[in-house]
Amino acid sequence: MIFAVILFCLWLEGTVDRTSLKQVSGRLTAFDFPPMGKGAPRGLRVFLEDKSDGNKLYVADQAICSDRFPSLRTLKVGDQITALMQTHALSATSSLWELKRGSETLLSYDQVRLGAGQGAALLLCDLFCAMAAVACLAAGLRARRRAGAWT
Repeated sequence: MIFAVILFCLWLEGTVDRTSLKQVSGRLTAFDFPPMGKGAPRGLRVFLEDKSDGNKLYVADQAICSDRFPSLRTLKVGDQITALMQTHALSATSSLWELKRGSETLLSYDQVRLGAGQGAALLLCDLFCAMAAVACLAAGLRARRRAGAWT
């Protein structure tokens, strides 16, 4: 049953509503394209200084393949950037969901949400995760009933 709850929480973590994201505007102080894993394509990590929030430095990353978005390669240190981020309570970094420079959208919320054209694969993964959570919950309930915990 614990496994079912963990699977359900992981599934919920992947679903983010646009209204729950924090908008941060500021100066791009640094950025890089770190690999997402050994031999994997490169993602994007930005360091953004928000003067309206007391010169707070935000670090946000996105595991989306940066090679698919040539506009990300036009970033320069010092650019004025607006980003939508999902902050995490237990992490110093945030998840990047949208990136704009002025009126130019470098990375949109929809591109990130759909995984840059991999929306069907993500939907299938979400469906599998939800089905696995339900199956684990049903197996746990059945095991407790058989053990006599609920008679």
